[in-house]
Amino acid sequence: MFKFHYGAKKKSAKRLYIVGIVLALVADLLHSLLKVKKETLWDLIDDIGRQFKIEDINDVILSNSKFLDRRIERDVDDALKDLKDKVKWDEVEVPQPTFTETLEGETPLGGEMRSTYTFMEKENE
Repeated sequence: MFKFHYGAKKKSAKRLYIVGIVLALVADLLHSLLKVKKETLWDLIDDIGRQFKIEDINDVILSNSKFLDRRIERDVDDALKDLKDKVKWDEVEVPQPTFTETLEGETPLGGEMRSTYTFMEKENE
């Protein structure tokens, strides 16, 4: 009789390792020839896999935490860029903090050290 499988068919670990090794070799080769950063090449490989729906590339990216973190970071950055395009986005300028310290003090390390902002100083007055 027929066996029915629901969901995505699980690929073998051997296939995943082979695809990962081939992609790593391609990335290393392009890195040495074109002098492009490896992170940029892996981003390109990920984008190609997503654009053309290549499941093997997607499985390699999803199985490696470093590549997955990079994908998530790029997706969040893209979403923020889209949000900035759709919404009036005012960049908030945060001033540099004021740093003060007392060199002489009760301990061998010296006196107290403080870091505050000018807007906090105005509120405390």
